[in-house]
Amino acid sequence: MTNINLLPLVERQPKWPINKLLFISSILLVLIYSSVYSYNSFRIYTTEKELQSARNQYELLQPTLEVMRNRNNKQQLIDKKNNIVAILTKERNLWYPTIQHLVAITPQQLWFTDLSTSDKGVMQIKGSTTTYSIVAEFIKKMEQDPFFIEPTLSKVESDMTMPLIKFEIMVKSKGM
Repeated sequence: MTNINLLPLVERQPKWPINKLLFISSILLVLIYSSVYSYNSFRIYTTEKELQSARNQYELLQPTLEVMRNRNNKQQLIDKKNNIVAILTKERNLWYPTIQHLVAITPQQLWFTDLSTSDKGVMQIKGSTTTYSIVAEFIKKMEQDPFFIEPTLSKVESDMTMPLIKFEIMVKSKGM
C-alpha cells in the first residue's frame, strides 16, 4: 500500500529527518573525537612512562659513565706515554744485539776496554790482546761477518810495561 501525504507543504514532515541526522552525526563525531583523544592520551602516557624509565636508567648509569670517562682519560694518557716510549726507543741504538754478535766472533785471548759510537754510526772498539795474530784473526772474522761493515784497524801499539798489545778498530754495524 502506498502512503499519500495530503497535508499542506508547510506542515508536511521532511523526507529526511534533519534533526535526527544532526543529532546522530554529532554523537558520532563526539565518539570519534573522544576515541582519538583517548588513544593519544594513552600514547602520551606510555611515552612518558618510557621516558621516565630511560631517565631512571640514565641516572643509574651516571656513576658508571664517570668511571668510564676516567678510565678513558687514563687510557689516553697511557697511550701517549707508550707512543713517547716507542719514539724514544726507535731513536736509541740498542747495544745488546751488537755486543752479543761481537762476543760470538771474539777470540778467547782478546778483551775489550772500550766500546763507543759516533754520530755517523761508526763504532769504535778498543781492546787488548797478547799477540798480533789474534788481532788479525779478529779483523778477519769481522770482515767475513755480514753484521759488520768495513772494519778498519786504526791503531795497534805494544804496551812496554806489560806484554800486551792495545788496538783500536773502527767499524760500521748493521744493528746500529
